[in-house]
Amino acid sequence: MWTLVLNCGSSSVKFALLDVRSGAVGLSGLAERLGSGDASARLDLPGGGGRWRCRAGRTRRRSR
Repeated sequence: MWTLVLNCGSSSVKFALLDVRSGAVGLSGLAERLGSGDASARLDLPGGGGRWRCRAGRTRRRSR
């Protein structure tokens, strides 16, 4: 069973998808500076699958 964990602030959101039984992180990420022209988001894929980052209309994938 999976649980979505959210931490919401005034201009940011952090999240993680956790396996309740093992405690493993399925994926995680954050969005920062929401509502500003400098907003960004990041999605971290499990198992070293890489990282997606989006900032000011640009998206790129970086491996770990």
